[in-house]
Formats: sequence, structure tokens, C-alpha cells
Amino acid sequence: MATTAIGFTFRKALVRPLAPSFATNSLQSSPPKFPIDIATAIAQHDAYVSALRNVLKLSVTTLPCLPDHPDGVFVEDTAVVVGDVCALTRPGHYSRQGEVRSVESALRRISSDALIYTPPDDIKLDGGDVLRTSHNVFVGMSKRTNEAAVDYLRSVLPLPVHAVPLFSGEGAPLHLKSAMTICGPSSIVYADTECTRLAKDAITEVEGDIHWYPVSEERAANCVYANGRLLYPSGINKEDERMYKEFLVGLRQDGVQMAVPVNMGEAAKSDGALTCCSIIIP
Repeated sequence: MATTAIGFTFRKALVRPLAPSFATNSLQSSPPKFPIDIATAIAQHDAYVSALRNVLKLSVTTLPCLPDHPDGVFVEDTAVVVGDVCALTRPGHYSRQGEVRSVESALRRISSDALIYTPPDDIKLDGGDVLRTSHNVFVGMSKRTNEAAVDYLRSVLPLPVHAVPLFSGEGAPLHLKSAMTICGPSSIVYADTECTRLAKDAITEVEGDIHWYPVSEERAANCVYANGRLLYPSGINKEDERMYKEFLVGLRQDGVQMAVPVNMGEAAKSDGALTCCSIIIP
């Protein structure tokens, strides 16, 4: 079933508007220093969707708003798409499980040739825990994702699937991709902290030729890479902004033709980031 490699050419994206209750009722690992400004959050999300269209050159489908699901904007957690396979998830927090149905309907409509799989009842799986390279799929063992989810993905995805240990103590990332993401065909940007070293070592053991780009904090470690173009976070600390300027030299050698900063600072107050807010589809 496994293929040699799957690239990063994509044609479509799914997004969902913020629910009116996002600012007051979305899940948060810790209260933010400043409350979410819903007007700013909406404006930032609009700019993000515009970047998906105009920078990454994706055809964007907007899902219906779900007023009863304040975390519904984080659509990444509801499906894992690899090649022509869409694996629906069963989000690890019970309050989010009602978000999947509308995503399934949209996937069946816009990806009619895809193989769409429904998860068994015993899994917990957030798409934010699934990081794909060209050759492998890595699944973070967070509080939102369990071993049964790894078995499920192994049974349906067209690439080898590997469980990745995540630090579980104080300061642990919510998801694997809270702390590291693909930033080029063979490159990963990651938060260089004690919390990420187990995961980094596990991935390196499987793929020793990955180029690793360190930043100092999680918020700076989440990018969207597609079609030779990169969306990376703005509004981060000055040191990480400087690091990105240095990274871009190496990333161009890895096929990154354009890199554009996008600010999702309000979403970050509810543990959100760039990848969280879309499902990108070949």
C-alpha cells in the first residue's frame, strides 16, 4: 500500500469562520494574558484565508459556521488528508466531536475521487497531532490522540505511520504540530525546548535527512507549506523573526519559492496556529 513519496502540491483548502462564542468559550490550555478580541480574530482569519488563496494558490471552500462549537475554526483536527486518502478523525475533546460531520460532507463534495474513511469508536485523534513528510506520517501521542488512532491511520494511509512520544509534563505542547511543522519538502521548523526533544529524536531516527530549523517558542514553529510557498507566523518575538530571515536562505535551496508572514495572534490565545485553521487537499 505504501508509496515511495507524496509531495506538497495542493489544489484546495477547507476553512470555517469563527463562531461568535470563540472569544468566550473556546478551549484554552491556560488563560491568555489579554482576552481574545473577536473583531481582531476575525480580521486575522480573513487575512489568513486570503493568503491561502493568493499566496498558496488554493481554491478555498468555506464550511458553515458552527455557533455551538467555539473551536470549530480549527478544522485541521477533524480530518487527515494524505494523497487521495481522507481519514476522518474523532477529536480528543468530547466537545469537538460534532464538528466532523460537516467536514465529511464537504470532503465528499469537493474530493469525489478520494477514499474517505470513518474512524472506529475507540480512537481519539486530533489532526493537529499528525505531521506528514514526503515519505512518512508521524503521530504525536498527546492528551488528544491515542495509540488506537495510530493503528487506524496505519490501516488507511498510503505512507508508513509512526507514533511519536510527546513530553507530557508542565508546558507540554497541545499537539505535535503545536511544536513543529513542515516548512519545506525536507525541512521542519521546531520549538527548541525540552518539550520537543523526544519527538525530534523519534522523527530523526526514521528520517535522518530532515533539515531542522530551531525557534525559541511554540507559536513560531507553526507554518503552512504548499506549492513551493510558505506561510509563516508574524507577531512572534524579535529573535524568532530574525531566525526566519536566516532560515529563508536555506529554505530556498529546499524548494521554497516564496515566504509570507501571517499573524494569527488571537487564535494563538486558544492554542491555535496557522495549520489549525485549514485542511489542505491535493
